[in-house]
Amino acid sequence: MNSSAETQWPSTLKRTRTRLAVYDELFAQALPISARELFELLSAKNLKISFSTVYRILDAFVSHGIAIQSKPVGDSNVLYGMNIHRHTHFMVCMRCHEKRALQECPLGTSSIHLDSDDFMVVGHQIEILGYCKSCMNLHKKTPESD
Repeated sequence: MNSSAETQWPSTLKRTRTRLAVYDELFAQALPISARELFELLSAKNLKISFSTVYRILDAFVSHGIAIQSKPVGDSNVLYGMNIHRHTHFMVCMRCHEKRALQECPLGTSSIHLDSDDFMVVGHQIEILGYCKSCMNLHKKTPESD
């Protein structure tokens, strides 16, 4: 287990071999990943774990604030990433679903202020949809549209 887990692991969540393996693999990912992709990475490392177990562990991680989940528009997969309080937003290709991290937040460093007394903003997620260069070139060659 990496050292970040020592400070982030909630006392109410039991540490098991499989949870620690899922934690370490999820922590190693630079971009959000689907449960299926995570399962395949763990299986490739010869970890004997079922897909449903990976999914249940990810659900527990989200419930305990260890991980965050997002569902990109136009993609049927829910993606998971570590909740390491990195302020990251993504561009997502609508054709191939490639994800690229934005270098800066489009909202800048200022906090969001709403004209509402009954809602407190604690965070935001921004997803920019479009086409990567490869898909733009492919899109120009074919008359079909997405």
